[in-house]
Amino acid sequence: KNVIQILLPGTRPFGQADLLAKGVEKAGAIPVITGVTSDPIKQIEAIDKNRSTILVGYPFYIYRVTQETKQKYSLKDLGIKAVVTTGEHIPLSVRNTIKQLWKADLFSHYGLVEMGLSVGIECEIHKGYHIDEADFIVEIVDPCTGRVLEEGEEGELVITTLSREGMPLIRYRTRDLSRIIEGRCECGSILKKIDMISKRIGTTINIGEIELYPSTFDESLFSIPEIIDYQVDVKREAERVKLIFNVEAAESEITRSMIEKIVSEHPLIQNAVSKGKIEFEIRFLSKRRINSVLPYKRSAFPLVPPFRQGTSHEMIKKDYEIDL
Repeated sequence: KNVIQILLPGTRPFGQADLLAKGVEKAGAIPVITGVTSDPIKQIEAIDKNRSTILVGYPFYIYRVTQETKQKYSLKDLGIKAVVTTGEHIPLSVRNTIKQLWKADLFSHYGLVEMGLSVGIECEIHKGYHIDEADFIVEIVDPCTGRVLEEGEEGELVITTLSREGMPLIRYRTRDLSRIIEGRCECGSILKKIDMISKRIGTTINIGEIELYPSTFDESLFSIPEIIDYQVDVKREAERVKLIFNVEAAESEITRSMIEKIVSEHPLIQNAVSKGKIEFEIRFLSKRRINSVLPYKRSAFPLVPPFRQGTSHEMIKKDYEIDL
């Protein structure tokens, strides 16, 4: 039997981890709930003790465990056959690092609490999420007008539940941006597919004509092996905008120069940086203490706008605009 190690919160009855464990048991596998402990070594010890074969968790938490244990352990020899990530977008660079170090295939899962956590998952082709069409109808609509878009057009994902009894939802607007992938999947399945989701309505910051979203710098920054995580604070200073990159990594001039090169040459902001309309600063965070410096689940966290006067320290709910 497969042993599924669940690196998710919600160990109480009907919590996220608890519900997944029940599903794992029904599928005939053995669940082991380890949660999101602050010490990644405990996850490795649990894998060894329980002979775990599959890991399920948030991608950036699994990435943190990977980065912080790769020097001490030969991860590829621990017997993990597959990694399933859920809860947030996973950059290709993060995916490749996890796959390479664990020598395991990785499958990204898409779900929402409102939908009972599960909506779709990747197949072995890894080109989008296959939708559970027995339980959901998915549509892509224009987020401004609500007009249903054609296959291949990007818009807001709208979901209707088919089997929910306690809280059925009709054309529920997820705020996630995606598109329906045309044609039949190479894996042979007839189930409809949607593209990977990396943008969400209400999490972008518009700086003049530049649109920054939480995953803007993910692909390039996570290509630097030393980086465990990062956050960008956006501040308005006089006639320019300042991006402060808080980076969780061991400070070194090599890492700093690599980040500077990536940010200054990023196609979205390169022109504004060269004209002095956007400047940036790199700050290295100290070695994590009892808890992670940055959270185990990122969602919209990596991009923090300047807070309006009188607001609490919460992400602004709608897109934030800064004039240049």
